[in-house]
Amino acid sequence: MPELPEVEGMRRRLKPLILGRRIESAEDVSGTATRSFTGVPFDVGVVGRRFTDTGRRAKNLLLTLDSGDTLVMHFMRNGMLEYAATGEVRAPHTWAVLSLDDGMDLRMRDTMRAGRWSLCPGTDLSAVNTLQGLGPEYTDPVFSVEYLAKRLSRKAPVKALLTDQSVVSGIGNAYAHEIAWEAGVRPDRQSASLNDGEAARLHAAISSVFERAIEARVSSPLNIMGDEGWEVARIHRRKGQKCPRCGAGIVSDKLGGGLIYYCAGCQK
Repeated sequence: MPELPEVEGMRRRLKPLILGRRIESAEDVSGTATRSFTGVPFDVGVVGRRFTDTGRRAKNLLLTLDSGDTLVMHFMRNGMLEYAATGEVRAPHTWAVLSLDDGMDLRMRDTMRAGRWSLCPGTDLSAVNTLQGLGPEYTDPVFSVEYLAKRLSRKAPVKALLTDQSVVSGIGNAYAHEIAWEAGVRPDRQSASLNDGEAARLHAAISSVFERAIEARVSSPLNIMGDEGWEVARIHRRKGQKCPRCGAGIVSDKLGGGLIYYCAGCQK
């Protein structure tokens, strides 16, 4: 799933490519990939408009149009964004397409057909459920060590706390494993058991992991954004490999119906 680093990578890469570009046509191939909360159909609201800014909130890509409306793109679990020439053959599972005036397309590909492009009136994004109940971004001054330590006092595994979007927005399953490894704590450990030093390490790990991952996504040469691969992973999906920090084996266990990855040697 595209998490905060993937979507921030999209935003930074797209900005010089699409600012000022005019949308020539809009196609909803699946019939369910786009929606409009503006009172006019999606294609009517976007065709003929130009992109004036790019933004992001949590895992949502925000594209501002010269009408003042905002196009919100959320790619759910398996979606990705492809930047390709209009005449290029479309890959399977391409469900929405914006064709631009420079001969390029923005295409949403999603094997699960769950991603959505939502057109919102002005800056009112209240109708988009993936933008509701979000906690601070990791760069927000509110997200301090003290703030995180206070939230750690609840009874929940570290992974559950990290992926709770009301605590800090943008972290999903994959980066939760990376952050926990960076901090040296197990993802299945009860968050209330972390001491002050561990809480500080966890807070620092969120920033360091995200910054490293964002840089990798921004520098990617691929025209597919949101699924650039997991070469940045130190622990996620590395079961059976050696930990790059201590050399012990990376293991995988079940937690709450899903899988967790951690080092059996240096995560406590």
